[in-house]
Amino acid sequence: MLHIFRVDIGETYRFETDLAFQDVRTLKSSIERDHGIAVSKQILIISGGELLDDDAVQVCMKTRDTGAGTEENPIYLLDKSHLERSRPIQISLISNSVPTIDDATVEQWIAMPPTYETIVQRAKTAQIFNDYAEKLVQNCERFVREQQAQYQGWMAVIANIEDTLSSFLLNRTSFDRLYKNYLSERSSYLELFQSLPKTIEILHQLKLPQQLISTMDNSHGISQRSTLSSSTSSISLAGTTTTSANYVSHQENENSSNNENISLFEWITTQLANTKVDDIINGCIHVIDECTEDLSSSMNMEIDDLSKKISNRELKHMTGIEERFAGLQIELNQAQQLQHQQKDCADYLISQKQRFSSNVGNQRDWALIKDISGIHSQNLSEICKRHRKLFEIEKKNAKIETRNHRSITSKIQKFDDSSTTFS
Repeated sequence: MLHIFRVDIGETYRFETDLAFQDVRTLKSSIERDHGIAVSKQILIISGGELLDDDAVQVCMKTRDTGAGTEENPIYLLDKSHLERSRPIQISLISNSVPTIDDATVEQWIAMPPTYETIVQRAKTAQIFNDYAEKLVQNCERFVREQQAQYQGWMAVIANIEDTLSSFLLNRTSFDRLYKNYLSERSSYLELFQSLPKTIEILHQLKLPQQLISTMDNSHGISQRSTLSSSTSSISLAGTTTTSANYVSHQENENSSNNENISLFEWITTQLANTKVDDIINGCIHVIDECTEDLSSSMNMEIDDLSKKISNRELKHMTGIEERFAGLQIELNQAQQLQHQQKDCADYLISQKQRFSSNVGNQRDWALIKDISGIHSQNLSEICKRHRKLFEIEKKNAKIETRNHRSITSKIQKFDDSSTTFS
């Protein structure tokens, strides 16, 4: 299976391994189809911080060096539409398939009469709560696993942000060097463009040089002759020779006369197609006016502020995460121990039931049934206590995971705001 872990809500998506041999675009489309996250809103990251952002590349070509895509090392997914919400998605982590037990129900079970049927019923009840214990422990194990995966995903996000910031600051250094060179020549650039209107006035007064006129005439004449020859090919040669020659001569004289009246500026303008020289000059002057030393200082101050914000240790690191993981592991160990006790107790009650089932005489031994029933009442009471403890452990773990969800979502949203500003 190909494992995709969604960092913002702590959920694992599983896909067929074949998708690893498809391109990234196909993987994103599969995520959109199965989980409703638009392709444009998906951010896929592998451990180390590398983005899966080239849609045309095979997934396995991007993940082969890190082995990403397994359950232990999944591909991490962020849903930008979730991050853009003003409030985080409400996630239900408690299993509704495991019921709680109230005191009245416990008293009712304990007060059951000492009969063979009671022994059978209590054995079934013990087995049911053993099954509940397994589900609760599985939930706790999942909570621990998901929170560890969330933390690893968050570290991948941090690695990507740090790489992006480092690259950005390196480019900023190169840009600053080039911008300083520009500023040193800025006055000469401005003077050059401000003097152009006078140059244009001179170009208006200059007629097109004879050499250019000859070049244009020759080129135009050849074109005219070629067009004429094509258009008259199906007409009688005797009837068109004189007319064609006169037409060409007239057109050449007219074109030559028109070309002699063209100024050098008009000729230059025709080479620029639909672009106006005045627009080019005004646009360049506007850019020079805008690109001042103050603009550079303001931009660098903003970049430094964003860099400081992104480098904030408190924003990047989850304070106390190691202690929380250690606490979660202790809780999980306790839950596993309780589950083993539930199983041992269920096995004991079931063995007692089987003992009575295989011996009709025991089923009629009221004194024995009474003694066993009393022991079973105590066992059932302990089963209920352990079930409540398991429930409390699950609730505690779920509460911690919910808090981690909110913390990570908040941190990612802050980084997303910063990256938006950089872009």
